[in-house]
Formats: sequence, structure tokens, C-alpha cells
Amino acid sequence: MQYLRADTQVIVHIGPFVDVGDGFTPQVDIDISATNEAELIKHGASDAVVDISGSTWSAITNARGWYDLTITAGNTDTEGQLDVIIQDDSDCLPVHKQFMVVNANVFDSLFAAATTDYLQTDVTQISTDATAANNLELFTEVLENGTGLIDAGTFKAGAIDAAAIADAAIDNATFAADVGSTAYASNIIALAVRKVLDEINLDHLLKVADSDDVADNSVIGQLASTDGDWSNFSKTTDSLQSIRDAIGLIDTSAELLGFLAAVDTTATGATHTTSSVTLTAGKAANNAYNGMMISITDADDGNIETRRIEAWTSGRLATFDRAMSFTPASGDVVRIYAMPYDKLAAVAGGSANTYIVTDSGDGGGTPIPDVSVWVTADAAGARIIASGITDSSGEVVFYLDAGTTYYVWMAKSGYTFSDTGESWLAT
Repeated sequence: MQYLRADTQVIVHIGPFVDVGDGFTPQVDIDISATNEAELIKHGASDAVVDISGSTWSAITNARGWYDLTITAGNTDTEGQLDVIIQDDSDCLPVHKQFMVVNANVFDSLFAAATTDYLQTDVTQISTDATAANNLELFTEVLENGTGLIDAGTFKAGAIDAAAIADAAIDNATFAADVGSTAYASNIIALAVRKVLDEINLDHLLKVADSDDVADNSVIGQLASTDGDWSNFSKTTDSLQSIRDAIGLIDTSAELLGFLAAVDTTATGATHTTSSVTLTAGKAANNAYNGMMISITDADDGNIETRRIEAWTSGRLATFDRAMSFTPASGDVVRIYAMPYDKLAAVAGGSANTYIVTDSGDGGGTPIPDVSVWVTADAAGARIIASGITDSSGEVVFYLDAGTTYYVWMAKSGYTFSDTGESWLAT
């Protein structure tokens, strides 16, 4: 008997069809639509008879008297025995074929490729006890994620406590050594920990270090030396204390500016303007400091202003990107730096101004992070004073001269900002 998969269309072989007269000559011209009877009988009801005379039907090549019949999914919707009967009193002897329609899981577990499907089975009783089967199910469900590991939820509160563990169940003998001893040399756990520390020299972090403790190109090695070679580290010059001593104590912004300066000098006795100054020191070469930052400390009131050098001449004349609020005078402290303007402005006393970028353009919408924002001194956007990236709140901070009007520009892929290039008064 052939098995059929429930609710699934299938082509089956029907035959043999032989002549009604002699009972053995193959009939090769059977037309199912013209036979006296072509029925399918489903399991479970004597009257569940389905006419299949209109089903797809074709002779099998090189198999005289045999035909392919297409049984539709609707014809296999009832599990159990299924009979196909084809009769034509004037042409052939009756042909009867039996099939067994089985559930899809049963069929696939029997006939699918190896390891692709398995027969579904449910245990409803263990030793005729349904409760035992339920208890087994509950136990397996507490195994962590089906990995076979037992998690904390497996145990009831107090399941493992002092009373549940027998005396001496976990003792020194369990670890094959005197785990409870204060004698370091015989304590197996202490020795295991020490072995790990010794292997990677962690014991030397708080004890005397050897000259070859740190492996070259390790994290610590690269922190200590530019080439990662620990042997190049000198505690005399490279330790935190020696670096602190070399820097000295910096109490004011002016002292810090002096430390950071590439050129630390004064204004000459020449005639200066708010947009230029002549220095007593510096390279005597045209364009030597173009693009670098310059700060001037007014000797009269200690006010410090920072600008970008637009032009530098061999006569040590520096022309600024924009005018100072005062005219430099002889003896004013002048310093040149090779570092970003906004960082210097913060050190030199520029005030913090927060710019917020939102999708509404007025600060009241949704903040937009990761926007490139830059500030220029001119409306054309040519002279960039500072730049930054907005944070998750859409904010970026610039250190700018209070009371000065700047212009703000912004860009981010996928966005168009209608207010880019707007004027902004620093406070």
C-alpha cells in the first residue's frame, strides 16, 4: 500500500488496465473521462465518494496498460485509507488501487531526506502515570535555553544551603590539598593564583619590578615608549612625577599659553595697528607662521586676545585675520602657537557659546547629532575661526570673543540646512 502525504497533491500510478475480453492484453487507450466509473473513496464514510473523471490523466510511456493520475490536495484531506476505482464494462477489467493518507509529520519522518525531519512524539504517561510525565516536562523546561545547563531558576530557594550539604562534603580533601590552611606553600588554590600572576608578571605591579617586566609592544609598553620598547623607558625623564616636575606648576591661563607657545616674545617699539604687530623674535622668513595662532597680552590691563596669522614677513610683521579690540604696544607679550584656534581661545579666556542644531532650525525641534559645524569671521565663509561636531543633543561648544558677530555654517550627509551661513553674536 502506498502512503500519501495529507493535504498534498501527488501523481500516482494506476494499472494494469487489460482487455475485458481476454483479461491479459494491455489497454493503452483508456480515457478516464469516458469510463463508466472513475471514483475516489475517502476513509471514514461509505458515502465519501469523489468523482475523479475530470482529473489529470496520462498514459505512462513504455509501461503499456499503466497511467499517471493526479490526486489533488483536496482529495487527500482525510487521513486513513483512500481507494481509487476505475471501471469500464465494455473496455477493461475493473482497476482498484488502495492508498494510506497519513499526517504530514508522519510522512516526512518516513520519506524525507535523512536528518531533515523527525517523527513527533508526545509522552503522556510514564509507568501509566500522567503526573510523572508532566513533572519530567517541567524539569526539562528549566534547563537553560535548551543547552542542558541548569540555571538559578532550577532550584527552589534554600535548595542548596548549609543544611543541604553534608558535613565534610566540601573539605580540604576535595581539593587534594589543605585549602583552609594559612600556609601559603601548601594551599592549592593560593598556589594556582600565584602561578597565574607569576606567568604574566602581575606580581610585579606592587612589588619590585625587573628591567624586562613589560613585553615590547604590549599596551603598557606602548604607553611608556613611542616605539613600544620597554627598555627605552626612563623613570628619570618619563615617569609621571618627572613630567610634572618638567612642566612645573601652571596656575594661570597666561602661564599655560607661555608653555604651549612655539614663539614667546614681545611687541617691538614700532608703530602697530589693531590688525598687525611687529615682533622682537621669530623666524626671519616670509610666510613662516602663516595659518598659526597668535595671542597678544595687553600690558595695560592683562587682556588676552587670540587671532590667526594671515601673513608673516621676514621683518617679523604679523598680520591678523581680523582686528584686535586694542592696538598692541611695545612690551606687550606676544606668542605664536601651532594648535587649533578654538582650543587656544578657551585657554586665552574666550567665552563658551553653545550652538544647537535641530530639524526645525529654531532650536525647538528634534536635535540632530553628528553635524559638522564651523564658525567664520566673514559672511563669505572664507576665514574659519573654529569648528566642531554636534553631540547627541545636537549641541557643539565654541570659545569665542564675547560681543563679536560670527557666521555659522553646517553640513551633514542627507540634510539640507536653510540657516547655514547665518550671523551669530557671541556672548
